[in-house]
Amino acid sequence: MRVWINNPFDNVPGEGGRAHRYMLLSQALAASGHEVVFWNSDFSHPLKRKRVTQPVETGYRVILVPTLPYTGNVCLARLRSHKAYARSWLDMAVEGVRSGAMRPPDLVLTSVPPLETGLAAQELRALFGCKVVADVQDAWPETFYRLLPLPESIQTLAGKVLFATCRGRARRVYRGADRVTGVAESYLALAREYGAGKVAGRPYYLGISLPAGAGLAARRDTGRENVLNLVYVGVLGRMHDLATVITSVVEDAGLRLHVAGSGPDERRLRDLAGSHENVIFHGYLDGARLDELMGAMDVGVLPMTEESYVAVPNKLIDYVAHGLPVVSSLAGEAAALLDEYQAGVGYRAGDKASFEKAVGVLKGDLGRREALRAGALRLAAEKFDAADIYAAFVRELEDAGNGMA
Repeated sequence: MRVWINNPFDNVPGEGGRAHRYMLLSQALAASGHEVVFWNSDFSHPLKRKRVTQPVETGYRVILVPTLPYTGNVCLARLRSHKAYARSWLDMAVEGVRSGAMRPPDLVLTSVPPLETGLAAQELRALFGCKVVADVQDAWPETFYRLLPLPESIQTLAGKVLFATCRGRARRVYRGADRVTGVAESYLALAREYGAGKVAGRPYYLGISLPAGAGLAARRDTGRENVLNLVYVGVLGRMHDLATVITSVVEDAGLRLHVAGSGPDERRLRDLAGSHENVIFHGYLDGARLDELMGAMDVGVLPMTEESYVAVPNKLIDYVAHGLPVVSSLAGEAAALLDEYQAGVGYRAGDKASFEKAVGVLKGDLGRREALRAGALRLAAEKFDAADIYAAFVRELEDAGNGMA
């Protein structure tokens, strides 16, 4: 089967994420004998600049699509960029087939968001008769409702009205796909609400390779000093309540926070931390350095607001794969997984006392941390093992392609 995968977002070295997901999926498809083309952007979404390196290819072809730059995660320029990207991809794909440079696909999988590539994939189906799979990575336009300067009680209702055009595109993407997959059960439920026809019976979480993470977790000498080492990995932005975490840490000599990442709120957060030595900003780390840092930590922090609409963030998967108990403010699917596997402690975002209580549970109880660490490793092995996830994902796509080989 000839499979095209389209994802306009790249990942930063050292992080997993969408592009890493599709690289692993491309490798799994190629290993199963399928011919794979991975269409990706030449613009780095996390770093907001042209990419300096290409994805590593292992048995499949990578084509970078020229992409208009933008400076913010939520801005009109980004929406224009997505629209232009979808048109460029469609033009390049059609020209590639017509010129004989590549064969037409049997199946096209596109990430959602953006919505525009999902609609472009349906145009390719009209031209080439291929199947279309929409793989839901985030809730669009629902994630934008939080930006409305309105009380939370009416944001969703107002959002449905103000984003009606975008919701119409989402409906066309979901209903027009031959199959819908996703990185969380809540996203599959969203697709069903929009009227999607064939929806995968299980989520395909963002997977992670476990042997290295499990080994690091086993080697860590938890509690070897009188300081509880917390780590946050990811973007420093408005959806992350790091201010509450930093405020608590700077007031407690028994805590140390390591921040691995960057983003629009970095300057503000650095100013908030001031010269306190127990808040350390590492910037973006490559894979080896991030593994080393995570292996020295005691607890992973997941300080996300409910308005983020994120179901199971990649940082949660990184934490549990490294055997880290998680202190999390995220409710919904993430909280249910942490509770089911007894892998973390919850708190309310923005509530300093709630955060301090959650951390306090772990700070003075090594036995509790060890129990939560064991739960974290079970969660990683049973839900987030890349080998299992992508083997099952390949079977899902083969079924969607009606067994075409």
